[in-house]
Amino acid sequence: MGKLVAPLFVLLIFIGVCFGDDISLNPETWPQGTIEKYTKLLNGLHVDKPQGFSKNGEGIVSGTSSALAVHVATDALSKGLNAMDAVLAAIMAQIVISSGSYVSFAGILGLVYYNAKDGKIYSLNGNWNKPLQFKPDTCTNFDTNCIGKKVLIPGFMSALESARKRFGTVNLSTLLEPSIYFAEKGFVLDTLLSSYFNSKSLQSKLFRTKEGYEIFINPQTNQPYRYGELFKQVKLSQMLRNVSKYGIDYMYRGDWAEKFVNTVNEYGGSVSLNDLAQYEPIWSDPIKVTYRSDNISIHSLGLPADGGVRVGETMNLLELLNVNNSYTQSASTLSKLMDIAKWSQLLKSVVYFDPKSLNKMFPNIDLSFSGRTSKETAKQVFDIMFNNPPQDLQNRWYGFYKNCTTKEGNTCIYEDKKIPKKLNPFEGHSDAFTVIDKYGNVAAIVHSINSMPFGTGLFVDGIALSDATTANLGQLKITENGKQIPSPIQPTIVTLNEKPIIASGTIGGGLHPSTILNLYNILNQRLTPKLACDLPRFQGIQYTSNGCLPKNTTIPMGGDQFSEEIIKQVKSTQCLNILNEILEPTSTGSPGYSSLVYAYYGMDGRKMYLGGVNKEFNGFTEGI
Repeated sequence: MGKLVAPLFVLLIFIGVCFGDDISLNPETWPQGTIEKYTKLLNGLHVDKPQGFSKNGEGIVSGTSSALAVHVATDALSKGLNAMDAVLAAIMAQIVISSGSYVSFAGILGLVYYNAKDGKIYSLNGNWNKPLQFKPDTCTNFDTNCIGKKVLIPGFMSALESARKRFGTVNLSTLLEPSIYFAEKGFVLDTLLSSYFNSKSLQSKLFRTKEGYEIFINPQTNQPYRYGELFKQVKLSQMLRNVSKYGIDYMYRGDWAEKFVNTVNEYGGSVSLNDLAQYEPIWSDPIKVTYRSDNISIHSLGLPADGGVRVGETMNLLELLNVNNSYTQSASTLSKLMDIAKWSQLLKSVVYFDPKSLNKMFPNIDLSFSGRTSKETAKQVFDIMFNNPPQDLQNRWYGFYKNCTTKEGNTCIYEDKKIPKKLNPFEGHSDAFTVIDKYGNVAAIVHSINSMPFGTGLFVDGIALSDATTANLGQLKITENGKQIPSPIQPTIVTLNEKPIIASGTIGGGLHPSTILNLYNILNQRLTPKLACDLPRFQGIQYTSNGCLPKNTTIPMGGDQFSEEIIKQVKSTQCLNILNEILEPTSTGSPGYSSLVYAYYGMDGRKMYLGGVNKEFNGFTEGI
């Protein structure tokens, strides 16, 4: 089952459901052997993943990591809960099963949700707030006495509770049952977490405080926990029980909030109880663009996020490119896709660090957030990219770079020379979930600690605090104190005739090109989610600041590899730094990992769902 046939749609009737407290999501209710079965699947790095399949449309879940967390979601769906219930229970379990390394209860999330009852799509931003008394980071390194300056105000739990209240059907304590179970009872440590706990480069953070030592040292061996050992998180389980009892006010106005403020400020930060108490997630209209016809629409994360803007503007450019052939077989198509993905990757640097220069670089083009997703702007940009001499665009980028780097105190292009390369913040990653339920609701969600694993190495009741400032220098520069900063994440839902057919979530340094390639592979090449994920892709390419590839670039790729001949041809079409200077790359990072689900609706009322995840990471997809 490789190619997709054109789906036909019928109207789905949504039956409103509200469940009482008799529903249990506690893994103790799972059949014997279930936990062991999915625990074995946690060690799924670089292993082929089966196609997720729901023959009768009862529900499907795809997640970029943790088969156990994916099964938390399918268990919820099998018990009649909806996509929102399932995805919220799963992402909290995912945090526990990742030990708070790359996702955190004090992290961030972005959500795009199709509500079958009213046929509308909603967008929720739960990104960082800039502290009211924010002071620029003056640390010369990850110094213990000022690490608190790198902590921002987390939105994860506030946004999660807002989503639950709006579209969930059970209370928060029910959704927390799997998380509390895995924190209290523990889980068998997989190879990835074992490598984290025993990494010399990470141990300086993990054991920075007494609490870190208590979390990650096995009292039976007096050594860091290792692969195959049972890992419990006692403090975290106690904290989650308090949230279950008192609600999220425990984190934003209660005891945990006080501990958070005291810890951050003890290490040089400047946050207050008011920062947490005033936090509000932001519901907004999703970014929406049509694609190739008025019947197909792309919906991504709304403002103040800019991730959705990047999806919209790139899909508009892809529409104008108007190709359908495989980029794995055509160097010309691959090179043009790289150029299109590169546009918004470089544009964000200007927007964050020197937005006034946009009018000078691109006069008479509306590059405001609203303008960037218009068809007219796309035509103007496409003309510059493909109908003008390539040196024209290269020189515009380089002119910005030279001006930007001469400004005192301007870090520019995400290059923070004060941070050693081995601590590069883009080497971490996040998690994504996509879910469709039997009622027709669809969720696409991305959440993250937004930093290297375990963030600052500071912990509050078992919760890791992110080094969020490092990865958000530009966003902080354009955001007022006390306000939510723009988010680059890109959960996306695609509709045909106003009914959802695709939900996509991507993570990693290459999240943007992976999002675009996923949509291209399904919409243009009509591939299944599994095949779309398995294809080679370019991942956070290391462009220099004039939009060229560094002279010694290897063009990092993800998925199955391109042929050497294709890469050779592509390198000949991409400029190789016209000034022959060694410039720092504009982005670094891990590949883009994806979770995808696809829905078919037949004229006879039948439904069928497919799911896919990348083979490189330990993701999983499961249908019911």
